[in-house]
Amino acid sequence: MSAKKEFIKGTAVKITAVFDEAPDSVTITIENPFGTDKVDDESMTATTSTVYTYIWQTEDSSSYEEGWHDAIIKAVKGDYTSINYETFKIVDITE
Repeated sequence: MSAKKEFIKGTAVKITAVFDEAPDSVTITIENPFGTDKVDDESMTATTSTVYTYIWQTEDSSSYEEGWHDAIIKAVKGDYTSINYETFKIVDITE
């Protein structure tokens, strides 16, 4: 997983997961700072057999939640499940 990042409210967030071996499936859940799912167990896209991406378009509304969001990435291979976390911040540059 990559280091912590900041994204401007209203822009797209691209999350990339890289694996040593090809998983059978990879899904993502994105939680806002209040623990509410903004994305719930959606499939990530395989760009190669070991690299998966997901692009999430954030909202540019005044009521949209700024702050730290958690991306929970779940990879399954056979009987094994791996769960990784990536944290990123949504900021408003108009303030």
